[in-house]
Amino acid sequence: MKLNKKHKQFIKKLKQQSPCTITPEDIYKNTDFFNNKQPESKPSYKLAFMVSLVLVFISLTLTTILSIQNHNLKTKEPEKVYIYKESFIIDDTQGMPKEEKDKLTLYLSDFNANAVASYVHNKDVLFYLYYGYNINSDNSKTYYYYYAFSGIDDYIPPFYLSINNATLTITSDNRYGLLTTLNTKETSDFTINFIVETDDRKCEYVLKNCDF
Repeated sequence: MKLNKKHKQFIKKLKQQSPCTITPEDIYKNTDFFNNKQPESKPSYKLAFMVSLVLVFISLTLTTILSIQNHNLKTKEPEKVYIYKESFIIDDTQGMPKEEKDKLTLYLSDFNANAVASYVHNKDVLFYLYYGYNINSDNSKTYYYYYAFSGIDDYIPPFYLSINNATLTITSDNRYGLLTTLNTKETSDFTINFIVETDDRKCEYVLKNCDF
């Protein structure tokens, strides 16, 4: 086909215009004709959020369980345990310190340096019981009973000693001391009741026939 003069001038004019700057890559990136969409990756924060929710749920569940257990322990009747003195405890090196025993020996008319009874409350807490007496001017006797706990340094949760409607929080500073007194003028019943309460056990200890 032979181009006439008009056609030739039109083609020449097109060639003289600014060249197109759009590249095939631009078309590829800016259209979805070639299904160019990348697969969406799930944001990592979603996984972190789900993990946080699980941890919070576990924490709340454990807290609830522990609260219920502690409430049940606080409100239920203590387990009753009878302690019978059969013989003096030979090894009480973890009990009352010797210097404290020496003081009581000077203070009381008679003091038994060896513990008269001991009991393992749980795997961490062990206690010893000691006694001595003074002779009063009317020849009656006042008996003094002492406690001493071991395992205080290894036992982190607080625990309690209750006797005569008074409760004492046991720490390393008061791990031994006066438990109670009995006067022969006032009673002939030499039975001592006290409660030891830890986070996992609550016991009422009964020590009978304490007129040693």
